[in-house]
Amino acid sequence: ILSGDAKAILSSCIPRSSVDAVYINFPPPPLGNSWKLIDKSLISDVNTSLKVDGCITILTDDGQYCQSIVSDLESVGLESCHSPLPYLLNDFPHYGSSWFDELWKQRGRKD
Repeated sequence: ILSGDAKAILSSCIPRSSVDAVYINFPPPPLGNSWKLIDKSLISDVNTSLKVDGCITILTDDGQYCQSIVSDLESVGLESCHSPLPYLLNDFPHYGSSWFDELWKQRGRKD
């Protein structure tokens, strides 16, 4: 387990082309023009750490942040591999669940 800034860890602790998959679950969306957790620089560092057939999975429930992330992915030469536009999945098989996800479903919510 590594704790700290993801960019620093990726550049100093993770060898190039050594990671099968990276999962980023519900990063906080930026407020206005504030700092973004996921930006072109981080995506580039993640891409460098991935093996040739590696995959980045990013989950967010913020539509504008989603579009910003997709734009950053494309600028680094990556594309959405799981979902076509509008990059929306209501069911992600074999991904797992959370207490909040189950609560959402119990209340009859789908989106």
